[in-house]
Amino acid sequence: MSDHTFIQTKALLQATLVGAVIGLTLFGLSIAQQAQADPATVKLYKTHCQSCHMPNGNARAKPLNFTDSEWKHGSSHREIAACIRDGVKGTAMRPFKDKLKPAEIDALADYVKAFEKPADAKN
Repeated sequence: MSDHTFIQTKALLQATLVGAVIGLTLFGLSIAQQAQADPATVKLYKTHCQSCHMPNGNARAKPLNFTDSEWKHGSSHREIAACIRDGVKGTAMRPFKDKLKPAEIDALADYVKAFEKPADAKN
């Protein structure tokens, strides 16, 4: 192996390692956020969300999956909270504004966003 090829290979390995570390760190933060979630929020999720979105947010139906980084109705806290609060017309997602307090909707929005896996950690 020439010195040039060795240097290119070494640089590629270093870049791959850095990407893997960043991906695992971000994935770990998501898991840590869920582990630190308020027990009341976890209970709300289990009661109102889990039957459609699954325990870990990884529903088989793509529109219901929180882990694939694809948010059809927006990925910001405000957009996710709006989907929970107002529902999504034309889908099975019903509004929860009459069942949950605004603080509970905000907590659920943060909780489901934490299921999202970074693009590098999907597979």
